[in-house]
This record gives sequence, structure tokens and C-alpha cells, in this order.
Amino acid sequence: MRALRTLARVFANGIFAVVCLLTALELSVRSVTLPSLSKLDDRSSLVYAADGELLNGFQSQDDKWRLYARSSAVDPRHLERLLAYEDQNFYAHRGVDFLALARAGLLTLREGRVVSGGSTLTMQLVRLLDPSPRTVSSKLRESLRAIKLERVLSKEQILDAYLTLAPYGGNLEGIRAASLTYFGKEPTELTLEQSALLVALPQAPETRRPDRAPKAALAARNHVLSTLARRSVVAESGAPGRRRAASWRTRGRPAATGTPSRTAAEANVDNRRRDIHASRQTSTNCPGAGSKDGAARLGAWGEHRHHSHAQQRWRGDLLCRVG
Repeated sequence: MRALRTLARVFANGIFAVVCLLTALELSVRSVTLPSLSKLDDRSSLVYAADGELLNGFQSQDDKWRLYARSSAVDPRHLERLLAYEDQNFYAHRGVDFLALARAGLLTLREGRVVSGGSTLTMQLVRLLDPSPRTVSSKLRESLRAIKLERVLSKEQILDAYLTLAPYGGNLEGIRAASLTYFGKEPTELTLEQSALLVALPQAPETRRPDRAPKAALAARNHVLSTLARRSVVAESGAPGRRRAASWRTRGRPAATGTPSRTAAEANVDNRRRDIHASRQTSTNCPGAGSKDGAARLGAWGEHRHHSHAQQRWRGDLLCRVG
């Protein structure tokens, strides 16, 4: 009888401790402020001719190439690979994946170094919206803000924001800006290898830039492919050892149609012709701007496809303006 009373007391104390912990967590979540979403409104503008040809681009106010990206305008297979690699429980957790954090902690203890951070896409989005030093306290605050952000944004909105703000090297932000710059195609047309590279880039965008560090980019891409194969997201034949030469170096054509959320600056071409001319006059001071060589700097990684003079010149100007 005494043993039963002791067991009941332990159980009650456990329940009380859990309630206190959840209450403290809830109060902490309510006390933190949400990161500002204003960065999502500061986007680059693209200018098209009446026939849909891409003429020029203008950076955001903070000098970024940041193009809005909707998850519905990205190849669903890329989204599957992204979530399988970065956040397998994205649609199940509420901002923080406690199991992933525990697993990351155990791996760190076992390996003696940080193998996996355990951050969800929501936590990464919080960091992109409001960067802070990588400390234990900032990680805790980031987790609380991620939980709160999940209460005001849908999963689709969070994914859209991540796809718009993720860094891809230099001043490229968002998958659409990266896909157009590195591959000359919309993110609906990515190959498996190109998709794997874009999954890998945001983790270390400067050290893995394919235009400046092709070996590191290739290694990172291959690691993603191997991880996805182990997780049965891609066939084993997708592993780097059995694939043909790196087709993520292949350029497609710059697709100017079917773009999401076109701004007034994009639609009103006539009002921007003077700006286009002035921009091009300025950009010709950059080596290679407006030339085939400048436009091919990132495109010298695979097959050559015909581009109109206007497209070549715009891409040359763009490459000079990518930091």
C-alpha cells in the first residue's frame, strides 16, 4: 500500500513538473517579439519587353538580388528534397523539432563536434529575418520566436518566405534569383543535380559558390545527393558516383514568362526605358558587363544555348552586380 502511495506521489509530482514546464514555455513564447517581415517587401524588380523578353533588373533597396518565390512556383520534387534534407518533420512540428534537437545534441556529444544543428526551416527563417550571434541564449530565443511565428503564418507562408530569403552567395537571395543567375532557368525546371546544389548552398553560401568554389560546390551537391539516397528520397542511382558529369553546370534559357507576383515596375516597361539605359551606361564600367564573356562567366559550365543580345547584356550586367 505504501508503495502505491509513493508511486502515485511520484506520478503527481511528474505531472505538476510537466505543467509548470509547459506554462513557462507558453509565457516565454508570449513574451518574445516576432521578427519583422518587412524584408519580404523589399524585393528586386525585373523589367520585360512587351513580348516577354527580360530586359533588365533592379536590386532591392538593400542592394540584394531578391526575387519573390512561391512554393507553388517551384518544382515540387525540389521541395521534397529540401524538406527531406533540412527539416523532415516540417509539416508535423510547430516551429521547433525537439526530437531533431535531441538527436543533434547526441551526435555532437558522440562526434565531439557539431554535426547537425537541429534547426527547423522556421528557425532558419527567424535567423534570416533577424540575424543574431550564434550563442546558446540566441538559439533559445530563436526557438521561442519560431514557435510564435508558426502561430501567425501558415506552413506555406513560412516555406514561401524561406524560398525568398535563403542566401545563395554574394547578394543573391531566394531560390528564383539563384536559379536564374546560376542556371538561367526558373526553379520549375531544375534537374536533380541543380536542385541538390540549391539545397546545399544556403548552409554555406560563400564557401560553396559554384562560380568561385566549384570543387566545394560539387562536394556539397554530392553530399546532398548521397544523403537523399540514404533517406530513399532519390534512387541510389542518383548518388554522385553513378551520375554523369555535373549537369548542375548546365545553363538553360532565361525564362521570363509565368513569373509570380510581378510588380508595377516589371509591367510598366515604357516608364522604365530611361532607367534601363542609365543603368546599362553605368554598368559598362564593370569588366565584362554587356558582353558575351561577362554573360558567360557563370554559364561556362556546360552546354551553350543561344541568348538574344539583350539577354546576354542583361546577364553580363547582373553578373557584375552580384557581390
